[in-house]
Amino acid sequence: ASPLSGDGKPLSATHRFLFLQGAVYISAGILLLLVPKMFCVLLLTFLDDGEAAFAQMVGLCTVVIGYFYMQTARSNSEFVVMDTTFDRLTFVPAILIFCMFCGCRFMLCLAFLVLDPALAVLTALKWSQEKKNDK
Repeated sequence: ASPLSGDGKPLSATHRFLFLQGAVYISAGILLLLVPKMFCVLLLTFLDDGEAAFAQMVGLCTVVIGYFYMQTARSNSEFVVMDTTFDRLTFVPAILIFCMFCGCRFMLCLAFLVLDPALAVLTALKWSQEKKNDK
C-alpha cells in the first residue's frame, strides 16, 4: 500500500502525477511568497514594493492550491481527475484573461495561463492512457 493514498490502495499513475503537480505548485508558491521580486524576474517582469507584497499573497494562494492538489490526489478517485481537469481548462483561463484585461501583470498571468491548462491536458492524457491499459 502506498503511504500517500488515503484509501490504502496504491496511487494510480494519474494521481501520482496530480500529486507531483501539487508539489510543483507548492514550490512555486513558496518562491513567490519568499522572494517575489526574484520569481517575477524569472518571468521577465519586475515588481515595485507594493506589487511584491501582493505577489506574496498570490504565492500563499498558490501554496494552498498546491496543497489541495496533493490532498485530492491522495483520494485516488476518478472524479478528482475529471473535476480538476474541467476546472483548469475552463475557469482558470477565463479568470486569468479577465485579470490580464484588468491590468494584472501580463507575464505572471501568462505563466499560469499556459502552465495550468497544459498540466490539465497532460493529466487527461495520462488518465486516458490508464483507462486504455485497464481494459
